[in-house]
Amino acid sequence: MAVKGVKKVATKTTTPAEKPVVENISVAKEVVKPKEKKVFQQNDGVMTTSITTGTLIMIGIKTGIIYTWADYGDQTEVEYADLVAAVRSSKDQVYKPYFIIDDEDFLENYPNVSKIYENIPDSLEEVFSLSNDKFKKVISTLPEGARESLKSMAAKFIQSGELDSVAKIRAMDETFGCELSLLTE
Repeated sequence: MAVKGVKKVATKTTTPAEKPVVENISVAKEVVKPKEKKVFQQNDGVMTTSITTGTLIMIGIKTGIIYTWADYGDQTEVEYADLVAAVRSSKDQVYKPYFIIDDEDFLENYPNVSKIYENIPDSLEEVFSLSNDKFKKVISTLPEGARESLKSMAAKFIQSGELDSVAKIRAMDETFGCELSLLTE
């Protein structure tokens, strides 16, 4: 009796010496669950980090809360509503930037802000340890807020004797249109 839909396959008979060795290999497939999108409430805090040397202040557009960062590297939570309002109103603190938004979930909703961060190194202080060629390349791509911080750091480092590279000081003078070299005299 023929079974519909089943093909007959010719098989070759082999001797025991010719039989291929088949190992049972189990392959575990990793199931990757899509990341759940975080839903923010208006008063949720979103962590930010200052890249400004010295005190940075921002007044929340929605709440009127005064947000303060004491110095470079200081972290402050900004309410979601105020941060969204700052992004939508193109506040300098966000777009130049003077602080970095640390929350990846927030940044996924605002890729234009994420794009600004691409040219900012994790630590501005580490920029001074780069070779002169890399230093010139990095500082030329920095956004305005990071440039201002780097100039302030450089002035402090020159005065304390931590930065004595004439090439780097000259590169900053040329790139930023400043006169840090006057501090070396």
